[in-house]
Amino acid sequence: MRVEITMSVTYLQNFGMIHDYFDMLPAGEDTLLKVEGKLIRVSKRYLALMSPFFKALFYGELGNNQEVYELPQEKYREILTFLRCIYPHRQPVTKKSLDYLLQMADRYQCQPLVDACEMFMCAHYHEYQKRTEKCLAYVEKFKMQRLLRILAEYIASTQNVSEFRNQPYWRDLSEKTQLSVLEFMAKHANRRTKEFQKRRKVNAHSANIDPVDDQDPPNGRLIGIIDPVRNADGRAPHLAPRQYNPYVPQVAVHAIQHPQYRAPYH
Repeated sequence: MRVEITMSVTYLQNFGMIHDYFDMLPAGEDTLLKVEGKLIRVSKRYLALMSPFFKALFYGELGNNQEVYELPQEKYREILTFLRCIYPHRQPVTKKSLDYLLQMADRYQCQPLVDACEMFMCAHYHEYQKRTEKCLAYVEKFKMQRLLRILAEYIASTQNVSEFRNQPYWRDLSEKTQLSVLEFMAKHANRRTKEFQKRRKVNAHSANIDPVDDQDPPNGRLIGIIDPVRNADGRAPHLAPRQYNPYVPQVAVHAIQHPQYRAPYH
């Protein structure tokens, strides 16, 4: 048995150990990022496509065609997570990485990563909608409209307008966000009012209709014993059609007829 194992994760050159996880294009289209003394090989063209910051760094005014670009303000593990989340083999966003990924997405102007973080919070809305103040700060900073709708729905179902205006984060919201939430709360209240009115109509209608009203003629229903006046047949007894029901005693059938149409006793 012959087993061959090929690994190209790291290798050594003159300037030390290189993380080669992000090598996608041929030589000449890649470069090195130096973070905490460690080197990461990345694709210049792909990073420039995903981030205006890296586009300016590699091809614009910030860069001068260097071989190694140092990022002194970053941490090695965080920059690796950042790169893994924006490369085609996307690493999913997690609760632990959400905060610093959003900070790095803002620093490097990486909108695809912002969208990924927003989708993560929307998918876990049961947890993040309760962190209203923090999530509204994200909405204000990153213009997350999908997350705003989820938060507005949660606020409308748990608070009224006066309670929402008295929240400590109310003053920090922009006028546009305030109006969006208030508009959604008004629509939510209007929808609940219509549903309540519709339910009242259904209940009132059900209160005046017996559950077997559409099964037998009026003069053949035992329910008429409860309300003989409303359930009686308006026609005379000799004109009203009678259906034989073996489960209904014939004495009860005559008893439920309206008194005014009952045949005189001779």
